[in-house]
Amino acid sequence: MNFNLPELLVANGTGSALVILLYMSRVKSYKTKTIGEQLFDSMLIITLLANLLEIVTFLIDGKDFAFCHVLQLAINAVCIGSTVVIGFLWCLYTAFRTYRSSRHMRETAVRLCLPLAAVMLLLLADLSGAGYLFEISSENVYHRGALSPLVYLVLFSYYVYSIVIVCRSRKKEPHVQFFPVLYFVGPCIVGTIIQGLFYGITLGWMTVSVAFVFVQLNLQNENTFIDDQSGLYNRNYFSYIVDHLEHGCHENVYGIMMDVNGFKKINDTYGHITGDDAIRCIGALLLESVSVGSMALRIGGDEFVVALTDSSWEETEEMQQRILDHLNRFNQTGNKRYTLSISMGSAHYTGGGAEAFLSAMDERLYECKRQYYHEQDHQ
Repeated sequence: MNFNLPELLVANGTGSALVILLYMSRVKSYKTKTIGEQLFDSMLIITLLANLLEIVTFLIDGKDFAFCHVLQLAINAVCIGSTVVIGFLWCLYTAFRTYRSSRHMRETAVRLCLPLAAVMLLLLADLSGAGYLFEISSENVYHRGALSPLVYLVLFSYYVYSIVIVCRSRKKEPHVQFFPVLYFVGPCIVGTIIQGLFYGITLGWMTVSVAFVFVQLNLQNENTFIDDQSGLYNRNYFSYIVDHLEHGCHENVYGIMMDVNGFKKINDTYGHITGDDAIRCIGALLLESVSVGSMALRIGGDEFVVALTDSSWEETEEMQQRILDHLNRFNQTGNKRYTLSISMGSAHYTGGGAEAFLSAMDERLYECKRQYYHEQDHQ
């Protein structure tokens, strides 16, 4: 196998260095590690591993030493599998960052898992010498299998699906349209095609590394709208969305405001660190509750809002019940020292801006709040 060693080391070495620096910069900025950040970091670790292993597999291709054949099989299986796993995780990450919903992310995973599972089963067969996606000859030389185009088909299908997720959101969601899906998909497709057509040119994983840098740089705009503690959108984003609604982009918009009952008691009894943990748990609970057409926000302190677009009173009431169901499940199955209780108030947006919308929800909320404290006083 002929390859350019300096080109190999420069390309994959550069890719590895970019991923390491990006990962270190992200870790330093963490306050709360959300599901989206966990997915992004997982993709970075896989990309770093693939960059390094690709160097190894080229260096040992055609060599003859103890366990070389087994090593070639294992490393190539990991590199090929990582290619498809990156595409799969990218779709999950796109779904989460677009809709800010762990529930929607899991639904996406269920829809997309079969192609990934098929590739993994073929790779397991190739480890025993089946040669479907790749094979290692008796001279320890790598050869592509008859079904190797399937890997590219699955990968490109995942990339296309991630674009579809974002395009659909623009029709259904009043979100800021800044998710840089093409900044990732574009370089990855170009690098993969070049490496696929010209085996020996190690461009694929380096372009994935560069694409992650592009994505991170462009996501800085979105991070200004994210609450660090809860992982939800913040009040600035709420104001932006309501201003967006003023232009008539969506009808029948409803909002649910929530306030944590007895939050001061949690802080006073267990300390502010535990109080911060409660805020994070509520954030995760709301991310689990919302789906397409709704979004969760932290307005400030222990106050949260779920906004529903193109909705109805019935759907708003269903959302309230879903939140309460998740809250009850948390209290029954959680291992926290505290339990969580919330008061809720909902309102239909009729105009007047963010403050008017909040005031309408707040009025309903405190009817529920007064009832809660009245019941507490009579226990």
